[in-house]
Amino acid sequence: MRYKIFLSCSILLFNNFSFSQSSDYRLQLFFFANDSSYLRSLTFGGHTDATYCIDKNLGEMEQPPSPPSPSFDVRFIDPRGFNVNCMGLGLNVDIRKWSSIATKDTFKIKI
Repeated sequence: MRYKIFLSCSILLFNNFSFSQSSDYRLQLFFFANDSSYLRSLTFGGHTDATYCIDKNLGEMEQPPSPPSPSFDVRFIDPRGFNVNCMGLGLNVDIRKWSSIATKDTFKIKI
């Protein structure tokens, strides 16, 4: 079985919107397989109490091993590489520490 992945790109613009040190935000990405009958979502965001590794209190849980091919699977993996193994086999929720509006972070997805 083959899967086609349809990704749509959205640009989010915030006007007169301010984050504070107590801000907590979550955004959700949706992935559809070939005939849109299979939907998978990933959630990412920021929180002042988050760490770079797994934060179970924020809904982060390590995923089981990837299913065998040709199954469809999508998950967050550690963008720093597998030498720093905080995310194990991947996550479907990835919340990073929020510090300021100028903070930039990388979320890496394995499909």
